This record gives sequence, C-alpha cells and structure tokens, in this order.
Amino acid sequence: MIRLSRRIIFLLIFVLTIVSNLPAQKTVFSGRVIDEQSGEPLSGADVYFQFLKAGTTTDDDGFFKLSVSAEISPKDSLIVDFLGYRTVKIAVLKLRKSQVIYLRPLKLQLKETIEVEAERLNLSRLDVPHKGESVLQSELQRYASSELSDILKKFPSVRLEGNEIDGKQIQIRGSNSNEINVYLDGILLNDLSGSNAADLSIVPVDNISRIEIHKSAHLLLTGGGAFGGVINLVTRQPSERKFRLKSKIGSFMSRRYSGSVDIPFGKNFAASYYGQYSKMNPEIEYFPDERISFEKSKNDNIRMKKSYHYLNLFYHRPSFTSNLKLFYYNLNYKKPGWHDSRTTFLLGNQYQLPNAFNLSLSYIRNRDEVQRYQVKTSRNLYQYDSQRLNVRVAKSFKFKRGSLQSVSEYWHERLTRKTSISDSGNILPIERMFFYDNRLNSSLVYSFNDRYDSLSTIKWRVFFGLRGDVSASGYRDFTNSWGAKINWRKNNHLFSAYLSYGRNARYPTLFEIAYNQDFVVNSLGDTSKASLEPEYSQSYDMGITVTSDFASFVLPQIQYDFSFFYRTIYNKLLKQPFGEYIIQSQLGRNRTSGFEASVRFKNMLGFVNIQAALTRLYISDRLLYEYKPDLSYNLQAELIRRQLYFSANYFYEGKSYGWYFDKLNRLRTNRLKGFYDLRHGFDFRISDKNRAAQAAVPVFGLQYSG
Repeated sequence: MIRLSRRIIFLLIFVLTIVSNLPAQKTVFSGRVIDEQSGEPLSGADVYFQFLKAGTTTDDDGFFKLSVSAEISPKDSLIVDFLGYRTVKIAVLKLRKSQVIYLRPLKLQLKETIEVEAERLNLSRLDVPHKGESVLQSELQRYASSELSDILKKFPSVRLEGNEIDGKQIQIRGSNSNEINVYLDGILLNDLSGSNAADLSIVPVDNISRIEIHKSAHLLLTGGGAFGGVINLVTRQPSERKFRLKSKIGSFMSRRYSGSVDIPFGKNFAASYYGQYSKMNPEIEYFPDERISFEKSKNDNIRMKKSYHYLNLFYHRPSFTSNLKLFYYNLNYKKPGWHDSRTTFLLGNQYQLPNAFNLSLSYIRNRDEVQRYQVKTSRNLYQYDSQRLNVRVAKSFKFKRGSLQSVSEYWHERLTRKTSISDSGNILPIERMFFYDNRLNSSLVYSFNDRYDSLSTIKWRVFFGLRGDVSASGYRDFTNSWGAKINWRKNNHLFSAYLSYGRNARYPTLFEIAYNQDFVVNSLGDTSKASLEPEYSQSYDMGITVTSDFASFVLPQIQYDFSFFYRTIYNKLLKQPFGEYIIQSQLGRNRTSGFEASVRFKNMLGFVNIQAALTRLYISDRLLYEYKPDLSYNLQAELIRRQLYFSANYFYEGKSYGWYFDKLNRLRTNRLKGFYDLRHGFDFRISDKNRAAQAAVPVFGLQYSG
C-alpha cells in the first residue's frame, strides 16, 4: 500500500512538471481599423493593451492580429491610435475577439497663424442629397482601355452613345445627352457643339484625376437645365516629366495618333499638353444629321478628319491656385454633295482662393460651315458662328452646425446664322440672322446637421435650396429643391439613406432658336426673340446604401445600393433630322421613372472585387426619349495583385424604341432588340522602386483589351 502511494505521488509530480513546462494558452484578438467617414482601411495604426504593453500595427488593408499569452486584467483596455484620428479605447469586458474598429478624423485647432492649402471647390458634393459615383486616378490607370465608355459601363443608369464622328455623349437615368451638364475643372463643356451635348471623347483619360457622376434632376449649384445629372471631370496636376506617344490602326482605314507631354517647373508651376489627330473612311453615313435616317447606304467616298489640342497650365501656391486651359478642336466631314467643317476654341481659367472662394472664367467660340450641293458649281452654304462668355463666383460659409453655399453666374451668348448660295464662284446672300442673350442666375443651398445625444450612432443633415434665373430674352424663373440625408451606424453596418425633391428649368439654346422657323423680328437684322418655351421638370428621388465591414480577410466589405427616381418633363423640345433640315416642336409632357440597384464585394482575399448592377426604366412617351433601353445590367470582376490588373465586364441592354420619317414623310417607329457586350483586359507593369519619387515609376508595361 505504501509502495503504491509512492508511485502515485511520483506520477503526480511528473505530470505537474510537464504541465508547468507547457507554453501558456494564447488569446488571439483580430480585427480591422477603418476611417469612419471614407470607409477606407487605415494602414499602420497602433493597436495595443494599455497595461499589458502588448501590441501590433495594422497591415495595408487595415487588418491586425494580436496574440496575448499572459492573463489580461479586467481593468485593462485595448487602445487604437493613428495620427490625425481620435484615439479609441475599448474596455476588455466589452472587447470581442474579432471586430471592426472605426476611427474619426480629428479637426485640428491651432492658435498660431498658418497658410491654408487652397482646394478645388466641388459644388456638386455640396448640393441637395443625391446618388453619386466616382472613379479615382488609381483606378483609371488600371484599365487596359482608354475609352471612357468602357470605364463608365459598370455604373448603373449610366450609358454612352455616339461614334467617331459626332463623339461620345453620356446619358443618365434615361435622359438625353443634352440634359447632362459636363464640367471640366469648373468649365461647362456642353456648348462645344450645336447639339448642346458634351463630347467626352475630347477629354484624354490620361489627364483625368477623378470622374464624378451625380445623378439627380434637380441639382441647383451646377445642374441648371440638367434633367439627368452632372458629370464632373477633374484633371491631374503633373508631378514629374513624362512624354507619351500612342497610335491606333483599325477598320475603315482608321488612323489615330496621339501624344502628351507633362513638364513641372519647380514646385509651383506645371504644364501639360495633349494632342490627337485621327482620320477614317467610315463607308456608312452616320453624321449627326443622318443618324436617324430611315435607310443607311454604303458610301465609299466618305472622308473624316478630326484633331484637337489641349493645353493645361497650373500655378499652385498655398492659399492660391490657378488653372488655365486652352483647347482647339477641328472636324472635317466630306462626301459627294456634303461637306461639314467645324472649329472650336476654348479659353478658361479657374482660381481657388482661401476662405472657400472660387472664381471661374471661360470663353468659347464655335464656327460651323455646312455645304450641300448637287453639282460642284452650285452650293448651298449654311454658316453658324457662336460665342459664349461665362463668369462664375462661388463662396461657402460655414456655421457651427450648418453651412451655406452660394453660386452666381453671368452668361453672354451670341450666334450669327448666314445662308447663301455659291454659284460658279459668286456668293449670293440669302439671309443673315443674329441672336443674342444675357443671363444671370444665382443659387443658394443651406444645410444643417443634427443628432440626438442619446443616440450618438444616428445623425442627419437637412438641405434647402433656391435658384433664380433671369435673361434678356424674357425668361424668368424661380426654382427650389430640398432634401434630407440620414446616417445610422449599427455595429459594423452603416446605413445611409436620402430623399430629395425639386424643380428645374432648361432654356432653349441659341442653336435651337436658330433652327426654329418662327421668328419674331424686333428690328432689321435682330431676331433675338423666338417662340420656343423653356422646358420644366419636377422630380424626386430616394435611395439607401448599406455598407457592411467585417474583420475577415476573405470578405472585408459588402456594399448594397438601391435608388428610386421619378421625373416629369413639360414643354419637351423634340428635334429630329429631316433631310437637309432639322424639325423641332414642343410637345406635352413625359414621365420617366425607374430604379437602380447594385451589390459590391470589395477586396475579397485581398485582391478580388466583384460587382453586379441593374437598372429598370419606365418611359411614358418614347417619342420624346427614343432609344432608351428598358432594362440593363452588368457583371464585373476585377483582380488586383501587385502590378497585375485583370478585369472582365459583361454588359446587357434590353429593347428600346425610336422613330423616323420615311420617304413619304410618314412617321414610323422602330424597335431595337437587346444586345450584350463582353469586355476584358489586363494591365501588367514592372516598376522601378529605387526611384526617389513617392510612387513607383513603371519602366515596363503591357496592356490588352478585347
């Protein structure tokens, strides 16, 4: 019995010795640190326990993993600290082993005088609540395609139409292209053509820093007359010397040559130039005035040449920024019996000053000469010469719990229309008409924040806006918009919802007045007053975005979007080609409604993005909004791994309807079937990391798209 007891004691001592030498059990805490406002992960944030003195830092995607072998005191706390953000302190009793931690940026308050950096004023973001999308320069550089149409296809309710001759125009939520205001660094591009639709193909993608899409029919600060929305293009400022040459050869004897130069001069001044020359023999008649003809005949004698030059000058100092732009565009289109020559010149400058003050100046001149003839000795000549001067002043006022944004603009427009006959070298004038207009408009948008102290996770913002328009031609309008936006954070989910309503007015352009046949003559040679009426819209839209963040490397974030929109247009101007002429009429009203939805899986496994988007349109009168697909959706997958980028995009558009006049001047309707498109491409680059520049400079790259 005694021997057995000794054996048991020795066995217990042996077991206790082994157990005491085993490593202590570790407790693992993991999670992700994210910027509360932008939703972007924070790399390099410090994560540590206050008393235990065990810690780590977050990786490039904001993830951290902290292993603790010692016993943690119930009085201890986890500290998350990052420069420029409020420090977060989480008690151990409330700490979960896996969670998402949000940091709020600090508002720096310095007593000493400092120089404030002047930033580019973004008026669209300060407007009433609406759905917005954006593409940053880092994403633009990854696309193998340099076409904006390929880049913007992934966004719901956004589509581009057009061709190599009349350019690429954008449409949003079933609108027409001339109902979208397109700005390039604060300069409106719509007046570069008689159709009043901006051509996005004239803006080189390589020079763009950011593309913003604002979807709403009642934006006040930048959306006057824009029943579909606003596009804001922001150019980049050159930081290093670069020289690029590109060429493209394709079908129909197409040739395209382009080049760009970036030259920074010190820290304050930089210049960039982009030029392009292209020509082709399209063999099919699809000039803007022929686009909706009842028949398309092949013509081997069509010749098209197009060139444009774009010069950007930047001057940047603390508290002051100046951006000067020079733009020249030329188009020549020839075929037997038809010759069209267009020239556009643009000069603009934008000043950013301290105290949220912005001044923008722009001057645009267009010359368009059209020749129609049966025999070369006798030609009908139509000449249009238009000029536009725009001055815009914007100022922002901030209060304790709100802000006031004001924008005032002056427009001076003039157009000369000449018609003559050239017979054997002799020019016989037929008519000369002069149109002009002076307009003033002013917009105010006031907004204020509010929240309950007992519900710190809920906050909202309310907007009220007014806009007044007055013109020398007799137009007087007073429109308004209002809306509200609410944000609610629940654990790792952010719910952001908005609702807005407003009215808008679109005034006929001088080109549309010149096309009109019913003029009111005030005096000899003065036909500034026409019978065209403004178009009006009433609209509202609502939407919700849900962003869910997870402390998971497999699926860090999911984002859901749903938006519903409705607008009614009155006095809609209908304009269609009819032989050598343009027919115009203002008809009743049209109602457009629909919804868009999307889901995005971001940064899966650290390098995969997947997106699905859907748009459904309901249009009451398809004669006023022709060729708008009733259903569209797309699926996109992206793989981003170090210097390798691969993308695949499946795009589908459903059936649409249009109309035209036949040879007997009878109105005919046409239905287009749905179609799909599959795009794919990759971009691979090798970078020189030994360069002193902050960003890696590619020394070898390969792109492919199909």
